[in-house]
Amino acid sequence: MTGPETEIDDTTPESEEKQKLNLEVEVTKPDACTRHVTVTVSQEDVDRYFEEAFTELMPSAEVPGFRAGHAPRKLVEQRFRGQVADQVKGSLLMDSMSQVSEDQEFSAISEPDFDFGAVELPDNGPLKFEFNIEVRPEFDVPQWKGLELERLTRDFSKEDIDRQLQDILRTQAEIAPYEGTVEPGDYVVANIRSRLDGKVLAEASETTVAVKPIASFPDARLEGFEKLMTGAKAGETKTEKCTISHDADNADLQGKDVEVDFEVLEVKRLELPELDQALLERLGGYENEGELRDQIKAELERRLDYQRQRRLRQQITGLLTQSADWELPPDLVKRQASR
Repeated sequence: MTGPETEIDDTTPESEEKQKLNLEVEVTKPDACTRHVTVTVSQEDVDRYFEEAFTELMPSAEVPGFRAGHAPRKLVEQRFRGQVADQVKGSLLMDSMSQVSEDQEFSAISEPDFDFGAVELPDNGPLKFEFNIEVRPEFDVPQWKGLELERLTRDFSKEDIDRQLQDILRTQAEIAPYEGTVEPGDYVVANIRSRLDGKVLAEASETTVAVKPIASFPDARLEGFEKLMTGAKAGETKTEKCTISHDADNADLQGKDVEVDFEVLEVKRLELPELDQALLERLGGYENEGELRDQIKAELERRLDYQRQRRLRQQITGLLTQSADWELPPDLVKRQASR
């Protein structure tokens, strides 16, 4: 046997739509990018928030001479007025600000310039507060139809793909001994010695150095290193001058010209691997070289498309802002300048 069905009302105060505040909002424009907002919350809303706060407090309020939650409401209101007032002020300000942001049409670009502590909740009467806020400047959109733009175009040749393929192979290359003379891009294993007025300052043994236009050391840079080493072979010593950095730890050496000796012990060169099936598999599971080349071309075209879109956006932005005439929010400019 079943009893009569009972409908359960699961409506809770939280599920009901929150009652909107009765606000008076005055907005003035000190300048094109600032709005000064004055908000007045009605006495009725202030009383309602106090009523709700005390109703919530009553079951747990402790007053001497009474069990918790059993003290007369008037005593509770007298004892906890200050504590509840701070809570009510915070709730009113938060809800008011939220409602203002929803109801007003200005597009804020910053947090309100607002002093919570300066707002006073009166014993009687409405709550009033004010704040400044930065907004997007209002302006007429410049004419954009008919703008002439330059579109980046390019056809990728076999040579372009060859260069990219060589770059890929270099990532898989190994440095191996080479019997010939040094060429740009090679490596030398050398004993390095720096001297000042014939006195040895520092030495490094069997150091591998890439043959590039500039050789970098902790306290110096040697310009023309590639030119110096080109044509050298094992057993030869190359000498060049360089200037110690003015930021060197040793103040006595700062700015001094020193001689650097490179005793070449061995020449090494990158050996590119053969593009066989095993390497094709490691590079991405390609069936053959043609498939890899197709992928390289597709990647080049993706990069070109990105650059094309970026350049078009830059052109559009530049052309539109040429005729634009509006004020920028001062605080926004300061924030950007400080970055």
